[in-house]
Amino acid sequence: MIGPDRDVTWYVNGSQVAEHGLTQIEWEVRGGERTSGEGSLLVTRSVEDAQWLTLTATARDQQGQVYFGSRTVRVLSADEYARRRMVRTLNAIAFPDEQGGALVDQHATEGELADRVIPVRLAWISQHLATLQHVMAELDTRWSASGRMADATLRPDEK
Repeated sequence: MIGPDRDVTWYVNGSQVAEHGLTQIEWEVRGGERTSGEGSLLVTRSVEDAQWLTLTATARDQQGQVYFGSRTVRVLSADEYARRRMVRTLNAIAFPDEQGGALVDQHATEGELADRVIPVRLAWISQHLATLQHVMAELDTRWSASGRMADATLRPDEK
């Protein structure tokens, strides 16, 4: 799945290109537009109105035999993409793919978790927080315009 109005980079499997000597790679895009790329690399931009983005690559070997491959992905609505991006970012903060362990752990004490906040992680945490702020601002703008934010005020006991 991809988000609307987002650039996505696609490529033809390099080992297959080399193994079969594929050349003359051509791309066809439906449900979006080609923004750049040539040969085995393509960059597309999805559109919110399209529910699916399909791309097809065709190529030929030295004997002229045609090879092709196709990929179709769902284009999410802007709201769904932002909500999923928020969950993915929170998950990345809680369970990083790096040494030191998760920052969220119900079986660890606050002191043990504090030891996992190390200097090298500060920039990493900051980057994820910037993503969260961006996604929250996007959702707030969309939901305020549609009236969904009217009931989102926190009670004093929730702050």
